Amino acid sequence: MIRISTGLEILEDEAAFLALFWLPADVTINTKDRVRIVVIAHGGSTASSMVDVATKLLGESWAYPIDAAIEVSPQVIFDRLRKHVSENPTTEGYLLMVDMGSPTNFGHEVEEEFGVRVKTLPLVSTLHVLDATRKAISGVSLDEIYRDTIAVTPQSMIPGLYQNEEQSARYVILTACLTGEGSSQVMKSFLKSNLQYNKNIFEIMAINAIDRDSLISKVMRINAERPVVSLVSSIPVEMDIKSYSLTEVLSLSAIKEIQAEIDLKTLIVNMDQVLKDVLVSIKEDGLNYKVNDLIKGMERDLGSIIPSDMLPGVIIHIACMVDRLVSGEPVTPFEGKDEYISENWERYDIVEKALSGFAGKYGVKVSNDEICFVMKFFEKDE
Repeated sequence: MIRISTGLEILEDEAAFLALFWLPADVTINTKDRVRIVVIAHGGSTASSMVDVATKLLGESWAYPIDAAIEVSPQVIFDRLRKHVSENPTTEGYLLMVDMGSPTNFGHEVEEEFGVRVKTLPLVSTLHVLDATRKAISGVSLDEIYRDTIAVTPQSMIPGLYQNEEQSARYVILTACLTGEGSSQVMKSFLKSNLQYNKNIFEIMAINAIDRDSLISKVMRINAERPVVSLVSSIPVEMDIKSYSLTEVLSLSAIKEIQAEIDLKTLIVNMDQVLKDVLVSIKEDGLNYKVNDLIKGMERDLGSIIPSDMLPGVIIHIACMVDRLVSGEPVTPFEGKDEYISENWERYDIVEKALSGFAGKYGVKVSNDEICFVMKFFEKDE
């Protein structure tokens, strides 16, 4: 119908991507043809070790290692590559990741013999293998994998090497669509135009996926590296991360909510310097994040969420509480402490364990009075 009404030639691939929108949530797409990753490195187990790390971190075996012992001739190594290609055909092409020497020239010969596209990336590292394999598993094209992987620099992973504008953003806002990145790029541009945010704190990233499962997997991997604040997706997914549809964003109904989360996260980030200025005994970087993580843990265990407008105040309260204990200042009594604890024993047990573990890192013990004050924050009507 689209072809007839527009006079345009629409590929079957595009029809397949559109069809995914009508699939039930529990249907998994068979993605047999994906880019194959082959790692060739000199040494008894160099390639195998890099592939093993990628497999364990990604939870799926996809890259294939060829260990090139020094005493083995290049022809023997090439024969192993030929055997792998012949036994594992794909229409999407192969990415050869090699360290040095003769294997850098294998790609052209494979292309001629098997009639398949091959890209070769030299000076391979474990980081390169991990990045390329992750993208191949997700169904990304050979050209895109090659372009993105060759731009990977291990130096970017060294803590403290880059500062200020060059430092990676702490939080991520994701826009996602099916393979092709069409609507995800549009949503990325739309969000960048309609949201106010500090680029040193937030990054808006467009990603693609081949189905719901691959989207969830990709989002969770990104979230493990940097917290994902929001997800804007062309396909509905059920995750703990707050998600919005394209309609919600384009109609601007979701923009206010996303902006509020950005403002809250920005405030928490800026609290780092505030706490350094206010606290007497504890002067350390990242205390705001540590206290925030402590609070999130208690929220999870208690099943009670502190309202966003209260969160900064709770962070300051706990940070100041521990600082007072380290400074040896007297504790303010909590009126009716014993009765309050007996009436809220389960909540007390969870908060006591969390606060004791946190304060113990600073060599101090939290009193029952301080525990009760923190417990009050988790009462819905307080």
